[in-house]
Amino acid sequence: MRKRRPDRDRATAGAPTEDLAAIVQRVARSIDERLEIHEPGLIAEDEEFVEMSDLLVPDNVPLELVERVSRSTFGLARAMGHRALARREAVSEEWVSWAFDRLTSTVAAELQFLLEAIERHVEPPLIARVLAEADDDWTWGWCYEVVTDFVRRRVEAGELPGVADFDRWVDAARTDTADAFSGLEGVLPASTVRDFDSWREQHGRLGTASP
Repeated sequence: MRKRRPDRDRATAGAPTEDLAAIVQRVARSIDERLEIHEPGLIAEDEEFVEMSDLLVPDNVPLELVERVSRSTFGLARAMGHRALARREAVSEEWVSWAFDRLTSTVAAELQFLLEAIERHVEPPLIARVLAEADDDWTWGWCYEVVTDFVRRRVEAGELPGVADFDRWVDAARTDTADAFSGLEGVLPASTVRDFDSWREQHGRLGTASP
């Protein structure tokens, strides 16, 4: 892991919040240039990444600024913001709405922290609501690993998605969501996979989609 940089500590100590946002952007780009790959586990353990994200956690950093960082145009800066929000006491309702929309267009290194923040701040159950936003790369590679870890955590927490959850959150016509459910067989309870397949088949026959 990258060693702590005393010059970075001096630059950020007592920095005005707007300056802090700019520093986060610069450091995110520096990390991007340093790392050859953005494997989620490497990002999560990168000392420089963690230190910069931690600067966004304290209550004296305005929530609006942290949410703005998490919606920035640069992926690793967004990931820093998501990680910080997962460690804050609250987020805005506007951010929650944005977060679910963002799920369909994010990469694995960002997705892991976005899901952590969603778990922290959104009332469960969450599995069906998250898988309703599945992207086409959620069934392979790093995204699949991140989503699998998320679903496993939620199942261990006692979630058992059923028809009521599908009716509320899932568009039965979305093949990405169906693929995500199928790809998680063995992680999701077998009853959930069976119920989802039956539910989707019924909606297909009826020509309806939810929500």
